[in-house]
Order: sequence, then C-alpha cells, then structure tokens
Amino acid sequence: MTVERPSKGGGREPVTSGSLVILLDDRLASLDYTIDVVVNGKGLPPVKVRRSLAVMLGTMAERCDPESCFCGQITIDLEQVNAR
Repeated sequence: MTVERPSKGGGREPVTSGSLVILLDDRLASLDYTIDVVVNGKGLPPVKVRRSLAVMLGTMAERCDPESCFCGQITIDLEQVNAR
C-alpha cells in the first residue's frame, strides 16, 4: 500500500505526519500470524493483530455494510516512524 498526497509542485509525496490505520480481517491476511509493516522503507517490528469486537462494531457503525466489517487494526504514528 502506498499512502501519498498531492505535493505543492504538482506531483505526489509520501504522507509523513498523522496516523495511518490499517483495517484487517482474515480475508486480507491470516491474523493467526504476525504482520510485517514497512513504512517509507523502514521496517517496523512484527505486529500480532488481535481480533476485537470493538473494532468490528466501530467499522460497522462507520460503514453500515457487513462486507466492510473488519475485526483488527494496526495504528501507525507516521511522525514517530519518520523520527527513526
């Protein structure tokens, strides 16, 4: 996945601030294993995503679509990653 925004020069640039939330379920990745995340070329420690009823309820409330219901999420602080 690439997260970019329009740059002032007319091109695209990587997003380097704020938070990135990756929503997951077993259709996208096996949550029985750790997930490797690389942000702007920097590998993060492997993440074990827990299935969560709170995440499921939150995604259902936001989307009102059972097909868009996710049971896990990874939240990445982009400023912290870029400070490494």
